[in-house]
Amino acid sequence: NGSERTIERINFTSWMGYSIPWTLAWSEDEEFLFYTHRLGGGDGCYGEDDLLGTDLYRVNLETGETTELAPKSGYWLALSPDQTMVAFLTNEKTITLRNIQTGEERTIPLEEQEKYTGRMITHASDLLWSPDGNWLIFTFRVNECVMDDEAMNSIIIVDAETLTQKVLILEDPHRPRTLEWSADGLVLIQDESDQYWWLDPISGEMIEK
Repeated sequence: NGSERTIERINFTSWMGYSIPWTLAWSEDEEFLFYTHRLGGGDGCYGEDDLLGTDLYRVNLETGETTELAPKSGYWLALSPDQTMVAFLTNEKTITLRNIQTGEERTIPLEEQEKYTGRMITHASDLLWSPDGNWLIFTFRVNECVMDDEAMNSIIIVDAETLTQKVLILEDPHRPRTLEWSADGLVLIQDESDQYWWLDPISGEMIEK
């Protein structure tokens, strides 16, 4: 279709040999495409699924013009539902919200990180926006790269306005992971045994799917 021809015309195929373009979203009017560059593979125990996104670009599908909205700065990008904000995680154990229209950024440390020192490796991932754009939620993994028999995940929610953080699930050895925030307000979770759950982001209750 016309959109595919536009993407081919701007050579939407490769980037520096080490990462690949990855579609994040289409605009509601289908006039723009938002994309990032996804790292081709992880170093150590984390694979490419844990390295989604590094930067943010927007393509005008009519003209083929590409605009950089956010420079390479994080390793997991999430575009807000109204497509005015992008949130991302960083290797400095922070979360950043960037207004893609003004470039203004707000960055906060991951509060749960303060508990872990020494050889306890941590990794945040699977960052999601709520459908109303008021909240973010992500998975916080502990010890996964050190000793799998002691690995555990926490699920943390963030108020997008105040940036306050709350742990909904603390150090669960079944390693629940955030997958999707549904339109009805529940968060789809998958644990290490591939069992799916619905998480209530208000109460923290998990219901088997």
